Amino acid sequence: MSSDKYLDYKRIVKIIVGNLLITSAYAFITVPNEIVNGGVTSFSMILSNMADVNITIYTNTITVILLLLYGLFLGKQFFSGSILSCIAYMIFYFTEKNRY
Repeated sequence: MSSDKYLDYKRIVKIIVGNLLITSAYAFITVPNEIVNGGVTSFSMILSNMADVNITIYTNTITVILLLLYGLFLGKQFFSGSILSCIAYMIFYFTEKNRY
């Protein structure tokens, strides 16, 4: 196994574990307590309060739009990691938010 593949797997694990931790914090602490601290989820909380739509729909829609803009303007070097991170965040947030 080459060292490049090891770094790729290590990066993938870091992205997935990091997203699991951050989505847990948002799903169990920030959103239930209505703490607005910036970012996509907090902006989605504000939109959800203004127009009675599920916060997960706003979060996922804004995340996809930002991902597309990222791909268009910032290049492809870290795009695959960003896609993995966005997908992991959307899946983890949806499952953790709807668990209880």
